[in-house]
Amino acid sequence: KLQATLGKYVTLLGAEVIDNTGNFNISRSFLFGFAIPFTHTGLRLTYTPTDRFQMNIGVVNGWDNFEEDNNTKSLEWNAVLSLPGNISWSHAIIYGDEPATVGDNQRLVYDSVFSIQPHDQWTFLINFDYGIEQGASVVKPGTDAEWIGVAGYVHYDASDQLGLTVRGEVFDDKDAVRDPLGTGIAQTLFETTLTAAYKLTPALEARLEYRYDKSNKTGGFAAGENNQSTVATEFIFQF
Repeated sequence: KLQATLGKYVTLLGAEVIDNTGNFNISRSFLFGFAIPFTHTGLRLTYTPTDRFQMNIGVVNGWDNFEEDNNTKSLEWNAVLSLPGNISWSHAIIYGDEPATVGDNQRLVYDSVFSIQPHDQWTFLINFDYGIEQGASVVKPGTDAEWIGVAGYVHYDASDQLGLTVRGEVFDDKDAVRDPLGTGIAQTLFETTLTAAYKLTPALEARLEYRYDKSNKTGGFAAGENNQSTVATEFIFQF
């Protein structure tokens, strides 16, 4: 019921993961890329008293860095509740002095993921993130910076071979502190992604995706545009 993990491991936050096979889409959400960390290095304790509840708590070297880059550690915590009807609800927090380059700024992010699978063919996911960093605002220097976002996923298994996913998302970087596109602009970003996955064989899966991104500010994307469209494909071979 109690497990200890020491080393480098993935974050407790977010609905998406680093490994492509763990996601419905090819591209990653803004929340995955810019609202939360990817990995931590430290000590994590996992307590699983029942099949329906798990809690994690850890002491880590901040965000995505192997060695500590300031004088304090960051704290991570999450709890996952599994309910009847294939319902799961997780809550996670990361808190500490980040980043080292701007002094002792307290940064906190809260993440929640709610999922329900009412039928074997349907999966619904909602991911919410809220972050705040002390004195880090680019728009109003010296004041706290905030970012907030929500992403929703609808996945449908049309057959044993074909899966379809729609993702919609809003990410508000009103203080330009996360600045996902490197523009220096405080903006709200929207995206809609359609992904089709087809299993050519039990080990080989082909995916095709269309994604539309839009910003509420001109210049949020390349060539001064406020929107962009991308098409992507990938093949995943598992062995």
